[in-house]
Amino acid sequence: MKINYLVPALALISFTTFVNPGFADDLTKPHKSDGGMNQVNEQFLKSDFKGMLNSMKTALMNHPKDILVQSKVDSLLERAYLEAGNDGLPAENKLASWMTELKVVVSRHDGDTVKYALQINGSTRDEIELEQMRVVHIPNQVILDKKAHIGDFDVGSGTDYDAKKTIWGESNRSIQKLPTGLYTIHIEVKGQEPYDTWVILDESMMSAPEISIVTPKLNEKIDPKEFSIAWNLPTDSAKRSFETQNLYVSLAHMEPPAYSWNEIWDINFKNEIPNETKCKPPKSIQDGKRYFVHVGLSYNRRFGEIVLKRAGSKTTTQLNIDK
Repeated sequence: MKINYLVPALALISFTTFVNPGFADDLTKPHKSDGGMNQVNEQFLKSDFKGMLNSMKTALMNHPKDILVQSKVDSLLERAYLEAGNDGLPAENKLASWMTELKVVVSRHDGDTVKYALQINGSTRDEIELEQMRVVHIPNQVILDKKAHIGDFDVGSGTDYDAKKTIWGESNRSIQKLPTGLYTIHIEVKGQEPYDTWVILDESMMSAPEISIVTPKLNEKIDPKEFSIAWNLPTDSAKRSFETQNLYVSLAHMEPPAYSWNEIWDINFKNEIPNETKCKPPKSIQDGKRYFVHVGLSYNRRFGEIVLKRAGSKTTTQLNIDK
């Protein structure tokens, strides 16, 4: 039987932080064996956040399995975000010239069991053909790899985006949360220079919000011309002060054999989030077809020109159409 010594070590760190409020301040003090964190501490104290992130990257590259280094990164990164506010951290990360946005999403999917995944979601200036997307958690854990068929890359279709100008990939969903640390991202699209970047995901990024759909309920009949969609939101304390929030509600159509997600109606709310809305599809939905309601809530922060999102979502079972 293999004994796992990692759990007690993690518990000790968490317990020490809880019982000793001054522990976080100790993270800014020099240590004999610092894993490269002394420079990170100095840059944090000077509010040199761009330099701090570069030094964090180096520390995590050199010590990817060092629990103390990751703990210090988590503490200082949270404090840096708090100081920087809604503007986010000024990382060196730039978008490719052919991109208009890039989002790295830690997602929670509530179904029969709660599962987690990593999504890469981007928009482009022109129509593209995605040839490769590869995401690695340092040192060597492959999260996404299109060429190796690791993950899902079917972008589907939506009312709020152009599928031909969208980069999208989602890792295999797991009951295990994603690991914290350094992630490298490599994207290739036909006719363009390959794009490489990186992000650091700390512990606070792993607590994706939980959301539930109140109506329509299971087996509840709905009016195909107009019906209500309602949901429960997490407590206000779930969102960090430096994050913005976004709620996305959609109605989608899925049919075999492909079961592609094809949205036919959607609405988007930013910052001021209600608990209910009316769905008025562009045309009456038909009995016998597979329609689903999706509600997704995300908390968003900036990491250079990249948006980091922690998102929770819930999808109904197949809707029951009132004939």
